[in-house]
Amino acid sequence: MAFYSQIAHNVLPPLMTTSSTLGRGAFELIKSITASSDSDITFADGSNGVTFDSTFKTYCFKFIDIHGSVNFRHLGFDIQVSGGSGFDEPKISSGYEANHSQTNNGTQFQAATAIDLIDSTNLQAIIYGIGSENDEAGAGELWLFLPSDTAKNMHFISQTVNHTDDDKIRHTFMGGYTNEPGAIDEIRFKMSEGNIDSGTIKMYGIR
Repeated sequence: MAFYSQIAHNVLPPLMTTSSTLGRGAFELIKSITASSDSDITFADGSNGVTFDSTFKTYCFKFIDIHGSVNFRHLGFDIQVSGGSGFDEPKISSGYEANHSQTNNGTQFQAATAIDLIDSTNLQAIIYGIGSENDEAGAGELWLFLPSDTAKNMHFISQTVNHTDDDKIRHTFMGGYTNEPGAIDEIRFKMSEGNIDSGTIKMYGIR
């Protein structure tokens, strides 16, 4: 008779070598883009090997060491419905953040009313106030749910963390939905001002 302590960690996961062998719930890497002083990073369905349609019900974007050219600016996203132009689809969102000083002299918790959620061009902020010094950057993830559904608004959530210009750690949570009917097939990431100097954005699909 085997005991739990003997078998609990004696299980090998199934081998997955191609996308056809991946089960539901598995992350499939669609595209990875590394910035080099870019004004924006765009993922568009059918362009440069990107799949952004009903193939996947959920999409996840991972942000790795995002660094901007202008101090204390936000990384955000805007979206485009199929056949649209201008990346000006409206979004409704809320959020909150916690921050703590590097010198351990202050901690804050604040709601969305104190955060620049959306600017005049409908750029939805997700990484707030990234510093521009060499050791300052941001990271995190954004989830989009059923972006190809034309009957319902697309929902999104994000969780990010970053090193700000005033030597604070900011942990930011955002959530919302698009307020425009139509299937979304493009997403663009950019800074609220300046370029994305460096960093990588990875796009994953989850069936």
